[in-house]
Amino acid sequence: MTGNVAASVRVMVVDDHTLFRRGLKALLEADGRFEVVAEAGDAGEAQRRAARVQPEIILLDNHLPGVRGVDALPGLLEAVPGARVLMLTVSEDESDLAAALRAGACGYLLKTVDHEALASAILGCLQGRS
Repeated sequence: MTGNVAASVRVMVVDDHTLFRRGLKALLEADGRFEVVAEAGDAGEAQRRAARVQPEIILLDNHLPGVRGVDALPGLLEAVPGARVLMLTVSEDESDLAAALRAGACGYLLKTVDHEALASAILGCLQGRS
């Protein structure tokens, strides 16, 4: 098991719904390819924790208290320059998608996505695919 953890993708989950964050964490960690190294409920907390734990992937909701996820993207990428941000949200608005990609997100998924599609998107982002 130690070998799996060392080789797993370091993920941070940013969403204002605690139950969603915890469920997503359990789902990802049960997969074995992923380790959730941090969670955050808002943009400020996300930036502080990301700078401390240096995740490889940040799963970011667009609907956060105080600031939209897309507006938090530059600060997150500044805090963790090597991280990839994958938007995971309920918004089907094309302008949100376009804004997220312009701000540096490597992808944009709806929360209705199934586990394997999410896992594939995370791994794709790490390989530089959008």
